[in-house]
Amino acid sequence: MYRGVCRTAAIPGLTGARDMLRWPFRRPMAGALMFSQVPLRKGDSMYVTMALSRCGFLAVAACLCLASAAAAQEVEDQQAEDKLITTLNAKSVINVSETNRSYRALFDAALELTEAPSTSGGADSAFNLRTIHPKMSDWAAVSDWAEANPKLADAILAAKSKAVFGLPYGQGVDQKYLSNGMYADLSQEGNLRMQDFAYLDVIDTIAAFATAECYRRFEAGRTQDAIDLVVAQVFLNDQICDRLFLLEKLHAIDLQTDFLECARDMMYLYFDQISARQYAASEYEGDRKGLSFELPWLRVDLLEMPDGDYESAKAIVESVFGEDDLADPDRFASSFGRVQAEGRPFTQFGAAARWRLVANVHRSKLATLSQLELVYDDWWRRWGIRAYHRYLDLDPQYERINPIAYAAVAYSLRDINDIFLARRQLVAAVNGTALAAAVSGYKKQFGSAPDDLEKVYAVHVAKRTDLDPFDREARGFGYRRVASDRSEDIRVDEFDAFVEVVPSSGLLWARGEDFESGNGRTHSSEGMSGDIVYWPPLRALARQQGLVE
Repeated sequence: MYRGVCRTAAIPGLTGARDMLRWPFRRPMAGALMFSQVPLRKGDSMYVTMALSRCGFLAVAACLCLASAAAAQEVEDQQAEDKLITTLNAKSVINVSETNRSYRALFDAALELTEAPSTSGGADSAFNLRTIHPKMSDWAAVSDWAEANPKLADAILAAKSKAVFGLPYGQGVDQKYLSNGMYADLSQEGNLRMQDFAYLDVIDTIAAFATAECYRRFEAGRTQDAIDLVVAQVFLNDQICDRLFLLEKLHAIDLQTDFLECARDMMYLYFDQISARQYAASEYEGDRKGLSFELPWLRVDLLEMPDGDYESAKAIVESVFGEDDLADPDRFASSFGRVQAEGRPFTQFGAAARWRLVANVHRSKLATLSQLELVYDDWWRRWGIRAYHRYLDLDPQYERINPIAYAAVAYSLRDINDIFLARRQLVAAVNGTALAAAVSGYKKQFGSAPDDLEKVYAVHVAKRTDLDPFDREARGFGYRRVASDRSEDIRVDEFDAFVEVVPSSGLLWARGEDFESGNGRTHSSEGMSGDIVYWPPLRALARQQGLVE
């Protein structure tokens, strides 16, 4: 785009009263080409032709220069991505023998999966873990779909014995997987900040299938087969939780907490079918364990922080600086302009201009990498520290960085604070589900729910499982037995309704994000307001009471 004055010259028959032909003239700018004014005489068409030819030549030359620069940038972006892929695929959650990976058998089975009875043919907003159950309107079709795909059920069962999911990052997987969205790409259009974890949609469909198949097996009276599949799917979800990137972990944690809710629904609905040993035995039938002892083996308290984002951010920072260790304005504009304009394409030009200005005042490459390491050091320290240490009251380093001098740090990574809450929710869901199984096993054995949670320790569940991650004092979950002479209403934010709990029920809850116990009288699934009630399962009760479909 030219900035400056316009010169004009007359051409008879074209301009009439004007004296000069419009001619773009750019004011001198540092490092820029300047077009000199071409003198034209009235009626001199040859000079006009020469001037226009010169414009065309210079425009073509400029386009070729831009194309050459874009091609060079594309090569550099690809090299950075290849280096990052090599680094990540060498990590222990990826670099294992083929026999210890579960993804290939699962994907092969998913390729043969028949179309689900949903609008999309797979999992979607109307067909997922929260909507699949035997009382749904088209349960017959869902049940038939689950029964028609035994190969996927076998692959899920086999995944439990594998060490990792093991899907490599990048597009170095079989073409049949790439063609069906079964990949984890680390960039889009060469931008390492914009990952494409397409395989997560496939994982959602696998989880939806597992939910349907577990219900189908329970409905058919195949109780142990159903429990085996529940446990296998929980361990498969855990493998996805071990992936390296924040987006993967958050997605997998949400999936796991939803599936554990389904498991509690099944424990409640099929109470008459499930034995005390299946609920809460330390060992039975060879190497099987009751649910209260099986679930703690996940050890979600040892979940790793998403260090893939750190490696990706480091690669981005290294790619936007020149050999002189200073910020490259064009690379800044290309990389971060797209990030800032994500979802708003018409703002990308303005964003690119802003980033060129930022590059002029940005700190050096060495200082930027040091600041990036400080941010992650702070997160790692918070990740490994014991819950509610006073260090956690300090502002995170990420919130204290200079947004201009270290803009590359702020835009090359995602704020991972959300995963601290997600981890607490996951730990609470796993421990809460194990304790719910223990309470059910106790009731199965003695005919009533315990009046004190300590009565289930040792025999029905390990005492260490009773740890509420939302309790600042690291105490156990809240528990009480509902009065025997009356029912009790629990307020559920998600349904905007009260769910009735029958007399003498055992009520189990975690404290939620306010860290205060409401005695289990209010419930929100994420704990953002009120407690998180894990037993009895309020969604299953709400369906029975006609509050939700």
